Amino acid sequence: MSFRLSKVFAPCMSTLMLLTSFLLLVPMLVGQGITTGSITGTVQDQQQQVIPGARVTAIENGTNTSFNATTDATGSFELRGLPVGTYNVAIEASGFSKKQVTNVGTSAGRASSLGVQILGIASTQESITVEGTAPILQTDTMQIGESFETKKLADLPVGNGLDIVTLFTPGVVPAGDSGFSNQGGAQFAANGQRARDNNFQLDGQSNNDTSIGGPVVFFGNQDAVDEIQVLTNYSAEYGRNTGTVVNYVTKRGTNNYHGSAFEIYNGNWGDSLANQDKSPLFGICPKGVAKGTATAFASSCTEPVVPRNVDNRFGGTIQGPILKDRLWFFGSTNLEKIRTGPTLASSGGQLTPTQNGLAQLAAAFPNNPAVAALKAVGPLAVTKGTLTLGAPQIVTVNGRPIEFATVTRNLDAIANDYEGSGRIDYQLSQNDKIFGRYYYQKQLFTNVSINGLAGLAAGQFIDEPSRTHSVGVDWSHTFSPMFLNQARFSYFTTTVGFENGGFPDCSRTTFAKCPTFVNFNDNTLGFGEVSGFPQGRDVINYQVQDNAIRQVGAHALKFGGEFQRQRQPNFFLPNSAGTFTFSCLAACAPGQTSDFISNTAAQFLFADGPPQINFEENDGAFYLQDDWKARSNLTLTLGLRYEIGSQAVNLLHDITVQRESNPATAFWNTSLPLSRTTLPAIPIANKNFAPVVGFAYSPSGGWWGNNATVIRGGFRIAYNPEFYNLFTNVAGGAPFVNLGQVSNCPNCLPASGNGADVRSSDLALIPRGVDPGTRKQTLVAPNLHNPYAEQWNLGVQRQLGSRIVGELRYVGNRGVGLFQDVNTNPALNALIAAGFGKFIPSNFTPCATPGAPGFSAGYANCNQTRVLSRNNIGMSYYNGLQSRLDVQGFRGMTAGVSYTFSHTIDTSSEVFNSLGGGSTLAYPQNPFNITGGERGTSGLDYPHVFSLYILYDLPFFKDRGGIMGRVLGGWQVNPAYRFTSGQPYTPVEARGLGAGTTLCDPTGTFSTANSPCRPILANPNAPVDTVGAYDNNLQLTNFFTGAPISGSAVHWILNDNNAARVLGTPFGGAARNTVRGDTINQLNLSLLKDMKLTERFTVQLRGVAYNVMNRQYRGVPDPQIRNGNFADQQGSFGNTFFNSNGGNPQQANSIFSGIDRRRIEVGAKVIF
Repeated sequence: MSFRLSKVFAPCMSTLMLLTSFLLLVPMLVGQGITTGSITGTVQDQQQQVIPGARVTAIENGTNTSFNATTDATGSFELRGLPVGTYNVAIEASGFSKKQVTNVGTSAGRASSLGVQILGIASTQESITVEGTAPILQTDTMQIGESFETKKLADLPVGNGLDIVTLFTPGVVPAGDSGFSNQGGAQFAANGQRARDNNFQLDGQSNNDTSIGGPVVFFGNQDAVDEIQVLTNYSAEYGRNTGTVVNYVTKRGTNNYHGSAFEIYNGNWGDSLANQDKSPLFGICPKGVAKGTATAFASSCTEPVVPRNVDNRFGGTIQGPILKDRLWFFGSTNLEKIRTGPTLASSGGQLTPTQNGLAQLAAAFPNNPAVAALKAVGPLAVTKGTLTLGAPQIVTVNGRPIEFATVTRNLDAIANDYEGSGRIDYQLSQNDKIFGRYYYQKQLFTNVSINGLAGLAAGQFIDEPSRTHSVGVDWSHTFSPMFLNQARFSYFTTTVGFENGGFPDCSRTTFAKCPTFVNFNDNTLGFGEVSGFPQGRDVINYQVQDNAIRQVGAHALKFGGEFQRQRQPNFFLPNSAGTFTFSCLAACAPGQTSDFISNTAAQFLFADGPPQINFEENDGAFYLQDDWKARSNLTLTLGLRYEIGSQAVNLLHDITVQRESNPATAFWNTSLPLSRTTLPAIPIANKNFAPVVGFAYSPSGGWWGNNATVIRGGFRIAYNPEFYNLFTNVAGGAPFVNLGQVSNCPNCLPASGNGADVRSSDLALIPRGVDPGTRKQTLVAPNLHNPYAEQWNLGVQRQLGSRIVGELRYVGNRGVGLFQDVNTNPALNALIAAGFGKFIPSNFTPCATPGAPGFSAGYANCNQTRVLSRNNIGMSYYNGLQSRLDVQGFRGMTAGVSYTFSHTIDTSSEVFNSLGGGSTLAYPQNPFNITGGERGTSGLDYPHVFSLYILYDLPFFKDRGGIMGRVLGGWQVNPAYRFTSGQPYTPVEARGLGAGTTLCDPTGTFSTANSPCRPILANPNAPVDTVGAYDNNLQLTNFFTGAPISGSAVHWILNDNNAARVLGTPFGGAARNTVRGDTINQLNLSLLKDMKLTERFTVQLRGVAYNVMNRQYRGVPDPQIRNGNFADQQGSFGNTFFNSNGGNPQQANSIFSGIDRRRIEVGAKVIF
């Protein structure tokens, strides 16, 4: 059983310190970040002899807070626990002159080295002052990463999508369509790990949505952030993830009143036309064609129009002293209101009956419930937005001519973001500092697609309301110059819903008013509310941390730990309104009657059970690390982290055991043992030991220079948490709920199309009191544990002068035990009947017990039928050569350049399907050979990634004197450029295509719509949208036209039952991810002008152009073969003709990332 934290935390800080000190003795989880930095150095005399006992004092410029240290026997010192800022450092020793180093910058989690400081004899000089800077060469750490301070965040052309800066870090790539988590401007992955594998922190405290991954707090005010720390390899004090640590460090108050106020506006006045605004495929008039003219793609074309967009961001910051030198405050606010539309979304090659076609269907098939449901909740019944139908196409349905067309929908959208934050810092004493932070955010996004662009056209979109509160407290205590302790407490709660939208009455509180979901295996456009919606969740998180560092001789000992408790009520029950799959309506095979017209669903899924589950989890970790300065230029690191956590999924075990133990509440046959009717208890993963080994060596002399080169390397193991989306999927299947599937379901779709009516008419088809083995089950492995990665790196960093540093490094890793979809109970009879029994391993035999659930289809386990399990069997391999060049303040220029050449291989890039790029279809083709059969190019493989950003103060009229100085001085030009290889994807076969593509998954364990069988690679040099198919005489034909064709003329051959006969195997499909989408090749540019009004007030005028080159990025081509290619069927398969600019709109803020249309932004900021 899980252990519990007291519901009430004692309000006094002494109790908190006692609690966190106790926590050092017990296991705890979820990585802590360090929000303070340090200043290090060595003191010598003019004969290069070390000076022990020298006094070193650092005074922060903004607050006059002082920090003290004394040099040790080697002359070295380290000032620890320094908040991010700039400091004046004084060095004094008896008999020597005093030396001051001014404006030394610090960064979170990093040491700012002053190198060797020489003191002169007191009689020759009383004092010397030199100018310091934030060091760009890190000489004594194995960590690798980047820091982006306020100026970069505020002045680079990334809007307020601040996570975009991670993409300027070597090894970090966009997640593309494989991003399934929250994002604050970008979804990204690092060093071959998955996009969920990042750890987001706010002032070193947890900022993670454990349901799906990604941050909880989304900072929209860049003036409120001191810096963003991005670490891609790190030491033992960080944990919880195998990817990147992204730590937002908030700003603090100072002794002087400062602040800012800004208004930023971008609108469609400077927008370019995107693909969806001008392509004739969307019903737009081609150039030179008058509005209203009939075209090949529209009965009445419309003029190209840039859609409306109004984006206003306004807010500001204020900071200052409450008690000078003791107590300071900082506050910020950000309000953003976006009004967009209409956005044009197309159904691509998918068709739906026109209004005339609906009337024809009603006349041809009177009183038909399926036709009535299509009229009631179909694409044309959703009234939001403006619908435009493509050119009419006459389709024969059961011998009757019916008018069909493609659909485009113009849809407005609203996005509101309200943010406010406040922070108080208090210098309790020379040795004690405390700060408290509060953050509030309320957001609303309307008309968000949940099923791609085709789904948006069909009316499948929702609204997303959310609200977040976040509180953090941090107490630093200096026991001595050699011993520092930092204790923290944080709490956040967030609630988010996904509801309403296309069906305004469908919400979490009005579940009965939601329509059912209908899809087709041909190119008919589906309709209704997508299964799994509405949904929502609350995330409530408490965290206590303690981090300490103690200097013992040449050893810097870091140790600490933390405890985290989280509660997560989830509202999620897929198929609760029913999911119908029909074989065909618009594209039935010759001689085939439409099962939709006969209202006989090929598959009907329905779930009966509780829609809300209140998950809970307790986690902990502790760590110990020794950074041993073995020599003045060699630091060796040895550390160990241990993590442990309760299994939140065991709540489902507890609920099912309690329910099934009582005959009055039991769902299932009470004569069966509980092991058959309940979910198993998952043991706690208690072997999560994570060692860290590394070194940093700074050779001197000759080419190496004097303290100008660092060679660093390291090895670490890190663990990922389980995410709750896995568990909500378990809660959506048997035995937790009564999830039933009915094949060839007659008269199951009610005329209303309403989910409540589906329940009334069809609930009896999935009665209770049966064996849950007859139902589809989604499970996790009985030994579910945390995936982990082994990572190693070796690199060299070289300073080139005082302002430039270059680095080249090799990074490799291996992901082990990644979550992957598995068909743990394959149906064997179909393979045997087709003559492919030889592919079944000897340890799999078909059920031979008549009457058992698994008998009819010959399942391997007689007690179960369809079982989809998420197991720890996935693997990944990454090798990357990473390089970067950093320029800091060189002749007015600060810049970062990075290039990564890499290759990532894995057996699965995600557990969910993107039906786009990356994790196109997460299901393995051969259930008996998952590791070998699925090993291939990762969906996160981007061989070439290049980035460049520059902040450049133009050198003209720097004094800004006179009229010319005021006009021509104070200008700043800041470009940001990215190039990324295209994202890989895999073509998808629907189950009903050709002669049937079902042998890879005969009973639809993975999906009743799409098949795990992948098409066969015929000629890789043929156009990517060409597909052949073997007819019943095993002659190769054009799949889209039926005409004979040669294998050299097609890229793919449909891997259906006929192809299996030709190849002698049903598992002969192509490898995963053999084709790629568009490259990212974009440039953003900001132009800033500072005008000094008075000594205290400056006005900054801002102009930003996103996607300056106006290059269209349309993401990944449509991978679904059933949608037809363009040449033969004017369809979307294998092309991006029907894609919007920006690709998948969920992967990032496409405008600020520069991958959408060109947009111009203007604004002004007052700084005082």
